[in-house]
Amino acid sequence: MTSRIGTIGPVTGTLGNIRGAAFDDFLAWYARERDAERLKAAVAALPPDLTASVRWTDGLPRLVPFAWYPCELVHGVLDELTAGLSDWDRARLAREIADTVMETTLKGVYRAIFKAIVSPSMMARVSMRVWQLYYDTGDSRITVESPTQHRAELTDWRGHHPFLCEVNRHSTAWLYRALGCDQLVVKQLECVSKGARRCTMLSTWSG
Repeated sequence: MTSRIGTIGPVTGTLGNIRGAAFDDFLAWYARERDAERLKAAVAALPPDLTASVRWTDGLPRLVPFAWYPCELVHGVLDELTAGLSDWDRARLAREIADTVMETTLKGVYRAIFKAIVSPSMMARVSMRVWQLYYDTGDSRITVESPTQHRAELTDWRGHHPFLCEVNRHSTAWLYRALGCDQLVVKQLECVSKGARRCTMLSTWSG
């Protein structure tokens, strides 16, 4: 049964949906640490049908953590906030978003799942489960190439966005670092935004 945007069940959308928790923590962080006025302007600039489910709390846009929202909403806000940024600033923002979301959600609302991921090999086994915490489209698989190298492939993600893909790369790095992987390097090998059929990352660490 299809539900309305902003309620607990997933919504049928052109690009699929993203869980509120994955973006609400970013909204709160950006308003607090970056530029609340620019954030409000970014949301206000979007079509009303996309922003109708946004909750305005103390004058700031917020989302319901366990509800689903159309990826178009997230894409629109990110496009507005990253417009005019240099490559360096975009990369820094992507890393800060990833660190904020992963730190807050996997040690907050999804604490039980985070506690169950006790090793890189375990993370490979639950890759799809972690992905589905945040998105309702896409197939996430991790292949164990060696004890210190994993290949992650993401296919059929309708909500793909170049900036979000960069956020996901940094999110992957956050997880491996949290599992104690030293001298970690996460390299993007393929990306849909560059014409590939899938997004592929190779994570390598020292042990």
